[in-house]
Amino acid sequence: MTDIMPPGLALKKVDERIMTLNVGPQHPGSGHMRIVVQIDGDYIVACDPDPGYVHRGEEKMAEYRNYITNVPHLERPVIHDSCNVLYPYVLGAEEILGIEVPERAKYVRVICSELNRCIYTMYWLAIYG
Repeated sequence: MTDIMPPGLALKKVDERIMTLNVGPQHPGSGHMRIVVQIDGDYIVACDPDPGYVHRGEEKMAEYRNYITNVPHLERPVIHDSCNVLYPYVLGAEEILGIEVPERAKYVRVICSELNRCIYTMYWLAIYG
């Protein structure tokens, strides 16, 4: 066996009685982080909160992509209200890159966001009404 390990992989000796569980985005419970829990039988031995794995891990995946290739991936978790999810992302990217947007485009964005918000509200009412 070689001593060279891939990045992000660490080996450590673990007591046979202690089990490590990931409670997070893959768990049916809602929440905005992953919690790594170590248990010994019915007792919780250690609990390590790990924020940053929200909305199917899109934040972590976005760290390794070009800013423009993140747009379709940010739309997918909230298909009905994607305009309001993308609006702050695009504003931040434009500010960081120093891009000046025409005034007409700003108006169109706000109109689309408001229409999208109304549609999402109607969708919510249709489901829960």
